[in-house]
Amino acid sequence: MSAARSDVFDRGMYRTGNTALTNGSAGPKDNLFSAEGRIGVQSFCARYFVCLLAMVVCLVPLVVAAHGFHLDKPSMHCIGVFVVFGPLLMVPLYVLTVSAIKRLHDLNHSGLLLTLNAVPVVGIVWAMYSSFHRSKEDSVNKYGAMIPSSQFEAVLSKFGGFAIVGVTSFVVALLTQVVLLL
Repeated sequence: MSAARSDVFDRGMYRTGNTALTNGSAGPKDNLFSAEGRIGVQSFCARYFVCLLAMVVCLVPLVVAAHGFHLDKPSMHCIGVFVVFGPLLMVPLYVLTVSAIKRLHDLNHSGLLLTLNAVPVVGIVWAMYSSFHRSKEDSVNKYGAMIPSSQFEAVLSKFGGFAIVGVTSFVVALLTQVVLLL
């Protein structure tokens, strides 16, 4: 393996005790599409809110097109809406998943714990805990240094917190209705 190739995969800067990270001179850069690193509560809530808005923007045309879509004579307009907005819906879902993994990294947990959200009751409790629990470590943990929140994220996090509680309450209400119908 060449020296240039080994530098690409070098994870040395994320190890505990790296002075470049602990003295604040050169911290990790935040990549929206990478699951490496960690983000705090404010950054996660802000990203949740923005992703939720982006999903609504993508879902509205899809729902309208699905309402007007007929299998016996499909229109090209409806098919075009599905082709454009269907894949666009995957972008905020991916960013939300990556942000949830980074949030778990902030709590010094593996991103695999995100699979707990698939368990109906445990998932709701786990999602609320991991969304709002503050990390006790402001220094470097095994996933790297904390990436500070911007002022914009601090403002958006207020809306994101309400959105998380609202969506969770909606899911709980839906699950209660399903259980009552059974």
